[in-house]
Amino acid sequence: GDGVTAAFGSPVDAVFQIDTVSDGIVGGSLPSAVNYTFDTGAQSFALSTYDSQPPNPKNLAGPNSPTTPTLTWDGTASMPAGGGSLQVGVTYSDFRQYVDAAINLSSLDLTGKTLHAFVMLDSGPFNGGVQLHAGSGPNYTFAASTYTSFEAVYLSWIELTLDLTAAESSVTGFTANDIRQIGVQFSTGDPYEGGTIDAPFDVVFHIDSITAQ
Repeated sequence: GDGVTAAFGSPVDAVFQIDTVSDGIVGGSLPSAVNYTFDTGAQSFALSTYDSQPPNPKNLAGPNSPTTPTLTWDGTASMPAGGGSLQVGVTYSDFRQYVDAAINLSSLDLTGKTLHAFVMLDSGPFNGGVQLHAGSGPNYTFAASTYTSFEAVYLSWIELTLDLTAAESSVTGFTANDIRQIGVQFSTGDPYEGGTIDAPFDVVFHIDSITAQ
């Protein structure tokens, strides 16, 4: 059908290579499997309203909370610079309280990936910590990064990482090929050696660049 009239000739063995099947990025890197940069909005992230029950820590965005945390988009702070970020505002009143900015997913295969996120303490006398976490399967089996303390570090971005391969080995029932939730949890932690907490106190956090690589 192409107008060629010459005979094809002898049989020919051929080997082809196929690479970089993408959604339009040619000659560059493929997009991250997870890519929440919050350049123009919250990208469906919201505060978890999970109703945690004693003796578990209290979710301040859940029912019967003594305060009402907020999650908004902020176009004035970002990591890297040039976009926006999530801003979380919360009033803590005791140890063992937390807020959790998260997104629920239908199912995402992140086998072999590591989750990354950047967080910043914008204001407030906060000596608690933060964890990047993922929920796996229909029961949202929970795996989290190392608990990272802010230790009064203000206006400095901190990177969090969660190795999902390591999580599969250490958390019973966690499977990286069925991720149903990704979130960042800010907690006042547990009292140590009978310590006290000066409360209530207002705190503002930022979250940016949640990716999987």
